[in-house]
Amino acid sequence: MPHEIPQKAIMELEFVGVGSCAELGTCYTSTLTKLLDAPVPVMTKNVVKRKRVPWFSNDIRLAIRLRRAAERKWRKSNLAQDYLSFKNGRKRANYIMSTARKEYFSDFISQNSTNQAKLFQSVKTLLY
Repeated sequence: MPHEIPQKAIMELEFVGVGSCAELGTCYTSTLTKLLDAPVPVMTKNVVKRKRVPWFSNDIRLAIRLRRAAERKWRKSNLAQDYLSFKNGRKRANYIMSTARKEYFSDFISQNSTNQAKLFQSVKTLLY
């Protein structure tokens, strides 16, 4: 059997000195972890943390959620009606995002129109 627990892993287990219930639970947990990690090693995963953009709102989050739900429904059913629903959801989410982005930057520019250093600093962060 390919998923058998190796004999070496079983032989290395220690059950000596188990007295209280808490010690027995700890021994059980560590034994189970050792036995399961022998045939299937622990895998690590890299998660990329991105900066939150200031124009992102709950309306955008909801539109993206609805777009993804429509996409999953379309991919599952493969119907033309579901595809149109997905396209409308995609168009709506993109419209809401672009509108929010435009509003944020127009407000930012109008508020900092006298501060040239801040304006150029923000343009620099956008470009790089």
